[in-house]
Amino acid sequence: MRSYVWPGTGLLKKCTLPNYTLDGYRASMFGIGFEKLLTLAILAAVLIGPDKLPQFAVEAARFLQKIRQMSRDAMAEFKSELGPEFANLDIADLNPKTFIANHLDDIAADTKNIVKGAALDLEKAKEQARIDPDLL
Repeated sequence: MRSYVWPGTGLLKKCTLPNYTLDGYRASMFGIGFEKLLTLAILAAVLIGPDKLPQFAVEAARFLQKIRQMSRDAMAEFKSELGPEFANLDIADLNPKTFIANHLDDIAADTKNIVKGAALDLEKAKEQARIDPDLL
């Protein structure tokens, strides 16, 4: 578990983050280690052929670029259809786990404020309830 600043809130949370570092034994991104990546590269070179591999890589990159552009366009259309009140909507916030975590953080902050207010009220009541020793 590592600390992570939650986007948009500035709150420090403990969560599991993917490991993207080369620390001798682990070098994984998306669950694919170096050995698997090397095996896929060799397999691609054998199946496609070394002469067609560069053209295939260019076409694959263009395909991914088109997919990303379609995704951005769909997100822009989705946000425009929702209207101006949802202009700063982040789709990741609609993930149920994120949604619940954000609301639990809000509830925790509200509860903390209520407890602080109650403690202040109690201190004020204590001050008012003190009896002057000269009156006894």
